[in-house]
Amino acid sequence: MADVESFGEWCVVEMMGHRRIVGYVTEANIGGATFLRIDTPGGVDSANVTAFYSPGAVYAIHPTTEEVVRTAATNTPPYAPLERWELKQLNVAPEQSPF
Repeated sequence: MADVESFGEWCVVEMMGHRRIVGYVTEANIGGATFLRIDTPGGVDSANVTAFYSPGAVYAIHPTTEEVVRTAATNTPPYAPLERWELKQLNVAPEQSPF
């Protein structure tokens, strides 16, 4: 049986539901199922965050550099709500938004 290389890369991960998460992505086996583990580095005002996602929740994975991930993580908290500028792109006024 051939050895299978374990995945471990700095990535931008696009989730179903239009959410983007940046971090170091690896595989994790929990309860007999494989999940993606995403370790997002903290910034000045936030701590490191680790989350596990089902591969079925992922739309795309874009390998990138550690520098890109750290810069993105510093500028966008991992669980931040939609910002006003994002709502403008969607043509939804903040007053009409359910967020």
